[in-house]
Amino acid sequence: MTDSDQSRRPRVSLRGKGRAILLGEKTSPPPEAETNDPAALEDPDPALAALLAGGRLPAPDLPGGSPRVVPGEARPADSQPDRSPASGLASLTPTEPEVWPDGMERGAEADRSADMPAQPLFEAPGPYIGAIQSPNDLDEVENLKAPREDGLIVERPVLEPLPPAVRDPFGESMPRANSAEWFGQTARANQQLLNWFIDDDRLRDLWRQIDDLQEELIESVRGDRCDTDVHLKELLEASALLLQSRENYDDARAVVYRIRADLNRRRKVEHDIARYRPPLLRYHLVWGALWLILVVVGRPLLERAGLFSAGDVQVAFFPVMFGVLGALVSGYLTLDRHTTHLRDFDPLHVSWYVFNPLLGGVMGLFMLLLYAVVNQDVIRPGAAEPMEQAVVWLLCALAGMNQHAVLRYMFRLLDRLASGVN
Repeated sequence: MTDSDQSRRPRVSLRGKGRAILLGEKTSPPPEAETNDPAALEDPDPALAALLAGGRLPAPDLPGGSPRVVPGEARPADSQPDRSPASGLASLTPTEPEVWPDGMERGAEADRSADMPAQPLFEAPGPYIGAIQSPNDLDEVENLKAPREDGLIVERPVLEPLPPAVRDPFGESMPRANSAEWFGQTARANQQLLNWFIDDDRLRDLWRQIDDLQEELIESVRGDRCDTDVHLKELLEASALLLQSRENYDDARAVVYRIRADLNRRRKVEHDIARYRPPLLRYHLVWGALWLILVVVGRPLLERAGLFSAGDVQVAFFPVMFGVLGALVSGYLTLDRHTTHLRDFDPLHVSWYVFNPLLGGVMGLFMLLLYAVVNQDVIRPGAAEPMEQAVVWLLCALAGMNQHAVLRYMFRLLDRLASGVN
């Protein structure tokens, strides 16, 4: 670059107050203007004036002449902290270990410091991590609402329990509990009343009843062990109670009466099974034969009779028949379960066996209408595919087998619709 180029470069010149500030000259502000100079304040604080001017605070003089170390500066190598009694550091940092008198413990504060995690040398202001409540502790608060992912507090949905699987239209039978657990321990009897009511004749009579029941259980055995072993064990416990004390008379008599009731119930059930099982089996066999005949010739007969239109017969005939088939299967399985396996048949349920096939046909038609809500082709003659018809027939058979489940779901749906309207 030549000298001519340097002469053509523009220069910057400062004038007035800017030039005076650059050269360090003093300038007097206007008398009416305010100034922010700390030195101009009345009775200024030297430390505050130095801080506002961009300097540092003067180091205070420590006792004993110890130099003050400013953060960010290294301590001189030959400088050691003064721990003389005259120095203030002697009281703050004792050199000897702390000694506690005999019989005095350090207390909860020392235990808490031992459990606390080690604190870092430099830490932001605030409580240590162990003092912050754990998020898992919030679950122990009662009636606490659950937050959603977006932060809004919503109520937890109350899930109603689903109805139990329908395996038996009459419900599950209650298992027989042990007599000792069922009756429990009776209260201590009054000795005077005990001698008055429980004489020797009553004790001998109860003992004879125990012997008779044991003989009856031995003679009335069946192919399965049933409750024979349980009854014999309870009779053994009853006789042991009777031999222990006269006060156990009521406990032993309760066990005897319960076993007598069980044996009477068994005889009644066996009599009812022998009376009602054969006709009910014949009834189901007749319905099975009638079902096969109706499947073959029933649809043409209904179309020729003219009671229903040909389209309605074509749509509803097989769903109703498969509902009847499911009811027949369910009725036979239920009869076999209560007369062969559980042996708790009750004649009060005979009416259910009689009307079960008819109710199965109604459930099949009802399932067809429910399926038509999502697929209307099944109620249009010739519009449904063969696979769709097969699915509908299978659902109708299942509805005939589980009539109580279909009715239960229907009633729950109606209850929810009614509650939503209200």
